[in-house]
Amino acid sequence: MSCHLRVLALAIEGAVRVPVMKYVNPKKLNLVVNELLPELSPSDFVDAEEYRLSQKFTALPIGSGSFSYFLLHPDGEVISIDCLDSEEVERSRESYRLSTILAWGAERYPALAPLIPERPPEAEDCPLCGGSGTDVSVAGDEMTCVWCSGLRWAVAEGKAKATTEES
Repeated sequence: MSCHLRVLALAIEGAVRVPVMKYVNPKKLNLVVNELLPELSPSDFVDAEEYRLSQKFTALPIGSGSFSYFLLHPDGEVISIDCLDSEEVERSRESYRLSTILAWGAERYPALAPLIPERPPEAEDCPLCGGSGTDVSVAGDEMTCVWCSGLRWAVAEGKAKATTEES
């Protein structure tokens, strides 16, 4: 292969890389999620829509926020579906997004807890909770931080987007 073609091939390879599970073992994640999914019964779901979406995407329901349902596919893809328009689906394979979903999901499924990665070197203390992992609700109750999902750390957006799988 000529030098020019090799450079072009490397440039194309670099351009198509997407953020992936840098700090999470994909085989263990797949195993745990695939073990949890068949154990779920309709009563384990928040509502009928969460059950329907879990079945449709073959993904573990993590929870719902004000505007979205969140699911975790066995391959590590985080799926968020708009509560008002279930046709609006967002998919992510970004490492930090997966980490926060694992932390949030571990509250519902303790088997996910061992998959939560250690704080990576590029992480900073969570800007909302200051690294405590908790926050206070409007009612004054202590709750898990909504920014970091209890991780205690966050990865700046630019740093998170730069996180790619090393070959």
